[in-house]
Amino acid sequence: MTSWDDEENARRYDAFARRFPMYDRTSEDLVERLGPAPSAQVVDLCCGTGRTTLAVLAALGDEGRVTGVDGSAAMLAIARSAVTDPRAGWLEAPAEEFDRLLSGPVDAVVCNSAIWQTDLPLTFAAVRRALRPGGRFAFNIGRRFLAPAGGKAPGLAEAMRTVAAREYGWVAPPPERPRVRPTSDEILAALERAGFTADPVAELEFAQDLDEQRAWLSIPIFTERALPGLPYEQRMAVLAQAYAEPDVVSQWTVFTATARRP
Repeated sequence: MTSWDDEENARRYDAFARRFPMYDRTSEDLVERLGPAPSAQVVDLCCGTGRTTLAVLAALGDEGRVTGVDGSAAMLAIARSAVTDPRAGWLEAPAEEFDRLLSGPVDAVVCNSAIWQTDLPLTFAAVRRALRPGGRFAFNIGRRFLAPAGGKAPGLAEAMRTVAAREYGWVAPPPERPRVRPTSDEILAALERAGFTADPVAELEFAQDLDEQRAWLSIPIFTERALPGLPYEQRMAVLAQAYAEPDVVSQWTVFTATARRP
């Protein structure tokens, strides 16, 4: 099974993030919502290869600091080499317990595009422990990972499944353990239980063209999720044949919250 620790995934993911604007756009949106003070101490949770870290640094002054946290050594290796600003530091840790490695409380935590992969109640609890009272927390979730399934699946992903079934006899295996999609209300309730006061939810859309979809689905871990059991070379052949769908939009649900005082 391909994982985020795979160096090829990390390399292709970073190449995608540098070439296409999706992560920069979502990063800038989250940082604007956080509104960190110039001297703020910020955690970039599930930081990947550092695109959101750069957006946070751009909003800080000389006394500010960002700690990028990720559970993937391969992702952090690229982030360390790509982000050389001395105000940035790095921690390898799971989102559910990253707070135990921090040297002290922080002013803000941001998580771009990745929190849906974590255990939400445990991650929210860890973020609350990491934050000073009054600290801010901002994250987003692709709408297709929420219930009811409100997001439109990428056109190429659907086309790939059709081509794979026709050309290679691919049959989708039954999921071993279906991921339970939370609703926005369930996420808001979990934030409240963890000690946050949540703001109204925001909905965003960003246009994605075919080139961006194709680059995204060329990252091994994403094509493996779209076509489990099919070798990567065949997945890329399927992707080439499926490269004829209309443009779609990238849909995001954005959450912001403030850590309550005891």
